[in-house]
Amino acid sequence: FEDTLAFYIHIGRRTGISTPNNEFPQKFSIAHIYPNPFNSSTTVEVDVPQGNNGKPRLKLSLYDITGRGIKTIYNGTIAPGEHKFAIDGKKLKSGIYFVKADIGSKSHISKMLLIK
Repeated sequence: FEDTLAFYIHIGRRTGISTPNNEFPQKFSIAHIYPNPFNSSTTVEVDVPQGNNGKPRLKLSLYDITGRGIKTIYNGTIAPGEHKFAIDGKKLKSGIYFVKADIGSKSHISKMLLIK
């Protein structure tokens, strides 16, 4: 990892997209992490609004409490909507982790707590 955070697993895969009634999120965000705290796995939900330039590029990364990059969960173009990403924490130690989502110049960071 080239960047570090001053201030969140064998990593899983994107598990789905859900956009009811063709309504897109109004803003980019990490909408939910559930369950949180978690024991062995959790789901990160990212809202991607409809943009003017087609499909934006999303980078979703996991960091430990020291800001060390653990894993890139997803890095690629993504359609507008609500996206869910599964994270498997079986190979991680108990502790606080941060998930960071980047689209263009916008970033969001959320905290996760792994308890074994």
